Amino acid sequence: MLFHPQADAPKPSKPIPIFNWLAFLPALGVACTAWKNEVSLPDPYFAVVLIVAALTNGITEEKYWRQMFATLFYPNRLFGAAVPWLLFSLWHVALLAIPNIEYEGGALLLLGGAALLGALFGVVYWFNHSFWVVSSAHVLVNVFAFAMLANDNAWPLG
Repeated sequence: MLFHPQADAPKPSKPIPIFNWLAFLPALGVACTAWKNEVSLPDPYFAVVLIVAALTNGITEEKYWRQMFATLFYPNRLFGAAVPWLLFSLWHVALLAIPNIEYEGGALLLLGGAALLGALFGVVYWFNHSFWVVSSAHVLVNVFAFAMLANDNAWPLG
């Protein structure tokens, strides 16, 4: 049987608006860190590539890790939130295998940040079933995180 994301997707009885706002707090934190570190990109075209990458990654990950798993495990909220949270966190371990890349705050911040974001986005999605809220928040986090990553590793300067 083919995967139908809307077929058995969880529907909230009454959304909790504060959860939607909380989803964007990490983006604010990463933006403040980028501003504090005076992140700048040397090429405006590279900024476009960075934004496209952030959009693609944020929307795709949320579609897969939140929406698909929520549908697969519905109505079991524990498995629907815990399994994608764990796998999303582990998914980011692969980034540590890329040679010659430095991450702001190191491996602990990268993996701990992914775990916290996965937990937060999972809660927001399960309670409010707001795919576009978690996707938008994820994209914003990625824009600033990717900019810091590019700045710290002198991309696209080589």
